[in-house]
Amino acid sequence: MRFLREHPCEHWERPKASPLKNNSYVIRFKDENGTEHRLFGFFHLTNHVFVICFAGTERDSKYYPVDYEKRLARLRIEVSDSFKERTVDCPWPVQ
Repeated sequence: MRFLREHPCEHWERPKASPLKNNSYVIRFKDENGTEHRLFGFFHLTNHVFVICFAGTERDSKYYPVDYEKRLARLRIEVSDSFKERTVDCPWPVQ
C-alpha cells in the first residue's frame, strides 16, 4: 500500500496492482497463508483519490467475486453521485 500511495497511477502495475479499465485497478497482495487477496477500486479524478470499493480473492487466475466488473461499475456511479456521503478517509496508517 505504501508503494501505491507514493507513486502516480501511471506506475501502478503488477505485482502490486493491475489496471482494469476506466481508471479502475485491482490491488494485489497475499497473506501469510498464501491467500491471494484483491481490493477493487477506482481513481476518483475530481477528488484526486483512489476509492477502494470492495475486497475479493484470486484463484487460478480468476477474480472472485466473478461479477467484479459489474459491482465496480455500480459502486463507481453510487460513489460519484454522493462522494462525501459514500467515502471515508483511510483509517490505517500506511507505513
